[in-house]
Amino acid sequence: LEKLKSSLLHKRRRSKVILTDGLNWLYKLHEAGLNGILADEMGLGKTIQSISIIAQIEYEKTEEEKKNRNSFHIVIVPKVTLNKWQKEFEKWFPDC
Repeated sequence: LEKLKSSLLHKRRRSKVILTDGLNWLYKLHEAGLNGILADEMGLGKTIQSISIIAQIEYEKTEEEKKNRNSFHIVIVPKVTLNKWQKEFEKWFPDC
């Protein structure tokens, strides 16, 4: 049981590192005026990383920038995952 707990904790820490690294990479791209695509194995947090970077960028905008929007975000996903994405946006970025 202890071995299993240790393994699960290690996987959880590794997942947090992957999520943080990916989010930091996306933010650095944004600051440089560049775009990026997240692509890796399933289950490594692309959905939450994508929602997080969009939320961060939107929260940093002034009311004037929001009012005079000149850029948008696009998320391309398979049609079968649209409901999942909508639920995740409602959960993690309800102001969207």
